[in-house]
Amino acid sequence: MAAVIIGWLLRNEQKHAKGVSKASWLPTLWLLYYATKPIGRWLDPQGDIESGSAVDQLFMLGLIFFMAGWYKCFTMTPLGHAETYFTGPYADSWIPHWLLLATGVTVPIVELLAGALLLAGWRTRDALIALGFILLLVTYGHLLKEALFSTTGHIFPRFILLAIAFLLPAEEDRLSADAWLARRRAHR
Repeated sequence: MAAVIIGWLLRNEQKHAKGVSKASWLPTLWLLYYATKPIGRWLDPQGDIESGSAVDQLFMLGLIFFMAGWYKCFTMTPLGHAETYFTGPYADSWIPHWLLLATGVTVPIVELLAGALLLAGWRTRDALIALGFILLLVTYGHLLKEALFSTTGHIFPRFILLAIAFLLPAEEDRLSADAWLARRRAHR
């Protein structure tokens, strides 16, 4: 649908504007072609995309957690998040109020920062470990409330992405800030 609208806009512009070259279609076609490719293919055209690249995995996971953290930090606010998902629903549990409040305020900030680290490709291992603990905490919380809670909604898919990203060899991630820093240290 977007390609049709872009094509129509370009064609319409070409009819009404004098001096618009037919060559304006070339960058548009190039953009549309590359928009269908994974991010790793854009940045490393010779890389293997059959198995999925580390860049794609880390970018997708980073985007998911960064946007969740963004929403919880700037729309809900960390305190609102703590009240909605921690201190309110778990007030009758064994967990003390102060711990529920501290955890509820911390989770969105960790999601935001760890997601940003994954997007930047910097300290990815640390970010993946932090997000693994977040998923562990969320799973425990849901199971504390409902012993037969189904994790297939949002916990399991995020865990699969996280596990794949964590298990990818560091050599696969040639385009991240971590890889750049490692190459720089090796040349010293």
